[in-house]
Amino acid sequence: MGVDDLYPDEFSKIALALTSAQLAKQGFVSEAGVGEDLAFNFIGWKEGKVLAIVQLSQKHMKEKPIDRLQRCAAMLGILKGFWDIDSISMVAEGYCSPDVEKTRGLDLQKAFLDETTGVSECITVTHAENDQMGGAELTLVSIAYEYLAKNRMIFKPITVYPDGAVRTLRDKSYPALLYKTVIEQYIVNEKDEDEAAEAINNLGFHLQIFY
Repeated sequence: MGVDDLYPDEFSKIALALTSAQLAKQGFVSEAGVGEDLAFNFIGWKEGKVLAIVQLSQKHMKEKPIDRLQRCAAMLGILKGFWDIDSISMVAEGYCSPDVEKTRGLDLQKAFLDETTGVSECITVTHAENDQMGGAELTLVSIAYEYLAKNRMIFKPITVYPDGAVRTLRDKSYPALLYKTVIEQYIVNEKDEDEAAEAINNLGFHLQIFY
């Protein structure tokens, strides 16, 4: 799959985001072993094509959650304001449960330490897609993984959450931010795309634009 290909629906977009994250995670573990999680990655889409890939630096991944959220919000406002993306995928690492009702209300990071809960570490893709009627559809997909000996890992089957990201995730801040980014118009202060790109870089993100 290449960035110049056409991805006409949300699941083809999510598949690209998830596959890219799996490859990155496998490479990271193979080279460095078990360590830091992957940084937040955002894929901005326009008319079915990849328009931008944005990654938060590991330095800023260590910030307080509220500071990190505000940093991501500022970046997405610039990305939407200048490049007018119509959908966005966010890739992050976290914890997922095979039984959402059983673990509802629990801190999944703590529940992960209890093997009886079935909670696993996972990669998630939260995707917001413009529905052409002034709103957006949110989709959440996760893929759990396990570490093996000798810097290897295995991935489990993909899970699609039918209740969507907002009802499934305890932290609803990022799904809400993606939704807001897709449906709203943003006015930015930067005068041209070079300034916009520089502003995103200055916020602590690595930016790639594809035309």
